[in-house]
Amino acid sequence: MIKSQDYIEYLPVKECNKCQASLLDNEPVKYIERQVFEPGRPGEFEVTAHRAEVKICTCGCRNQAEFPEGVTAAAQYGSATQAMAVYLNQYHFLPFKRVSEYFNTLYKRGFYRLADHFRASCLIFKYR
Repeated sequence: MIKSQDYIEYLPVKECNKCQASLLDNEPVKYIERQVFEPGRPGEFEVTAHRAEVKICTCGCRNQAEFPEGVTAAAQYGSATQAMAVYLNQYHFLPFKRVSEYFNTLYKRGFYRLADHFRASCLIFKYR
């Protein structure tokens, strides 16, 4: 995870999951952050930080805001980055290692694990 993000999206908790009491006035106990990397200007990624509030209700229930669909890891490539990787591999028949080198050259970041990251996406893409 990187410390300076381009965009920050706060995800509020509005009501308790257990008793449905309003939590709008409660202060968050903490935030849980997940970062998504998408292509931005040439040679750079735009990083969006999704910060989900965690609040404790008066009934004692711990409530956490939900992350957007597809945001499942602490740091991950976004759908456009994954789609480009799958496209290069499946349509242009570039091997996983070459696609990783492409992203490394273009974005000046070490994507040594990119092949492992989107290999599963390729398999899902192939068999759907």
